[in-house]
Amino acid sequence: MSFLSQIVTTQVLVHRKRASQRSKKRLWDEAAKALDDDDDSKLDLGILQSHVTINDVHAAVQQKLDQCESKRWQYTKSDGEKVVLYKVLQRIVKWVNKFREIGDIAMQYDPAHAALPWAAVRFLLQGAVNSMETFGVMVEGLELTSRVIAVYAEVERNCLRGFSKLKTHLANRIIVLYSAMLRYLARASHYFDQSTSKRVLRGAFQTFRSSVSPWLDRIKEAEMEVSKLVELVQAEGSFDLPYKHPLN
Repeated sequence: MSFLSQIVTTQVLVHRKRASQRSKKRLWDEAAKALDDDDDSKLDLGILQSHVTINDVHAAVQQKLDQCESKRWQYTKSDGEKVVLYKVLQRIVKWVNKFREIGDIAMQYDPAHAALPWAAVRFLLQGAVNSMETFGVMVEGLELTSRVIAVYAEVERNCLRGFSKLKTHLANRIIVLYSAMLRYLARASHYFDQSTSKRVLRGAFQTFRSSVSPWLDRIKEAEMEVSKLVELVQAEGSFDLPYKHPLN
């Protein structure tokens, strides 16, 4: 083997090793580590069940959907727009089903993939409703987070195969997106883990909205940046995702 061939072979082996290491790297775990120094943003694992499955999440969403539909729950936004809550929950069901399709493949090599955010989604849906406005804002936030979980499970599976600087950059920005989402879920979980009387004393709706709104905005901002990188990686690899990315 010539010296040049040895160099090429070595480079291929290095790239394969890096790709293998990244495939084993759980981006959700990396995102959770970023919260370690922020006490207000830690997800309390004690209030979440680590063994929650995607079927458990689906059952929780469906139960709340049936409840909202039978009681015709809706709330009015500050701009006067009326939001019919069972329609929002129908969209969450769609994203749970989408993840379940993807997750059947993803969980073959990583059974804990996205387990933490889904457990938080389930916890929030099972909480008591003491204010329709607060519940409505929370459910709309859960629709956003459910979509992110489902869409980026597909992005991870398709866009992070192999190795390139662009893919490494994409993986790092996805971690930033996931961190913003975990911070939203943490703040919402902390709020609903309080006693009802304490929530009422603090002014339920205003306290909840002011606590979570900045992080919903950061999720949207982070996703816009990630979406641009996804397009670049797709162009680099000349392939498309099985379904169109929602921000394209």
